Amino acid sequence: MMLLVNIVKSPFLNAICALGSLLAVSIGLSHPVAAQEMPGEEEIIQALSPQIPVWWSVESVSIEASVNDVDEVEPRIRQRFIATVKPTEDLFESVDAVGPFKALILVHEAGNLYKLYGISSSELRLGKWVTQVRLGNSVNQLGAPRSFHDGPTVLADSDEFGKTSETIRILANLKNRWKNSLSHLDSAIDTMRDDSQQLVSELSGQIRAKVATARETAVAIEQALAEADAQRQLTSALEEKKAESNRAIEARKSLYQSLRAKLASEDPDERLATFHAVFDVGQFQLTQQERQNLLETVLKSKDPGLQGAALFNIFARKPEFSLKQETRTHEVEDETLLNDHVLSFEVSRLWENYQFEGYLTFNDQSTSMRSTGTIHGNQLIMSTNSTDRRSRGHCAWNAEIEDDGMLRGKMECAPPFDPSITNWRRSLDQSVTGIWEARFFF
Repeated sequence: MMLLVNIVKSPFLNAICALGSLLAVSIGLSHPVAAQEMPGEEEIIQALSPQIPVWWSVESVSIEASVNDVDEVEPRIRQRFIATVKPTEDLFESVDAVGPFKALILVHEAGNLYKLYGISSSELRLGKWVTQVRLGNSVNQLGAPRSFHDGPTVLADSDEFGKTSETIRILANLKNRWKNSLSHLDSAIDTMRDDSQQLVSELSGQIRAKVATARETAVAIEQALAEADAQRQLTSALEEKKAESNRAIEARKSLYQSLRAKLASEDPDERLATFHAVFDVGQFQLTQQERQNLLETVLKSKDPGLQGAALFNIFARKPEFSLKQETRTHEVEDETLLNDHVLSFEVSRLWENYQFEGYLTFNDQSTSMRSTGTIHGNQLIMSTNSTDRRSRGHCAWNAEIEDDGMLRGKMECAPPFDPSITNWRRSLDQSVTGIWEARFFF
């Protein structure tokens, strides 16, 4: 026991223990690259995709084996993989030619899976794997989409192929018959040349005429085919144009119905915002009749604020509109109906505070009278002063938009001014009351 204790305490054994600790640390620092640090399917897919035609897509990659060819400081990982790919379109190969057409056969259908076998090599650069792949087999022998074959094409197992072949066969027969006819005619010319040069000359003229006719017929056939093709293209373009026009009409109808629904919405803010977009900003391209219909919807909305905005918009365009008026005059206690007539009012100025100025003209008078007023909600309050030196007077107008969208109200004129009759001079004990209405148009 004493000998064993001395050995443990000896400097030589202590040095051995220290060396073993250093070796353990060194071994601990040289672990291989962790599994999660290995290049995966994503790196292989990124490197593989440019090496296959664009009509193929990589569906998945299965890594069969991995090995580090260098060291853990500068790793270079080689991996054996199997990639599953599929074409996005049907693939064809050219097998024959029918006249100017290439006959194609289907060799690989779209969506059918195909396996590629390969080796990848990856190096770690700036913290990222840079991967290259080398394939053991390829998809290049599996054909290409029909659109990638040059020239006109036809499918060998389709009705289209039969029709094309028959057409080319007929044309070839016609060509051979034409060639045979020329050959026979040439022989006839040679035979007849020995008998009579005159006869040969006459027959040559006839032959040339027939050849010219045949050529003209061939040209006519080509022109007819070209015209038929042009007619098909024109018909297709007209159908597309008609469909586009129908889509535009449906879109316009949908827009009109949507705007009409928003103008009748229960939300006052939505109603007002829609009105400004349609009438003030002109955001939508509408026909005059559609704008008129939407204006009538607003005027019938029973929303004083919206109706006031409509009146402001109408007056902002400085229109000239007619007022149909029924006028009565009051004389003592008797009320007498004078006449029904039309007045013309023209807006000349409009302020942001909804005040306006304009001129009122009666259909039986040539004098315009200056009028001022205010739009207050769905109400129109206006006063008119006569500027005629022969008669001075004042009229007060008060109107409101009713449920049917018409602007109706009353006019009261103080004597001696009476704008409803030809004679403007009235006695001082008269007053005039008018009931009038107006409808607004674009």
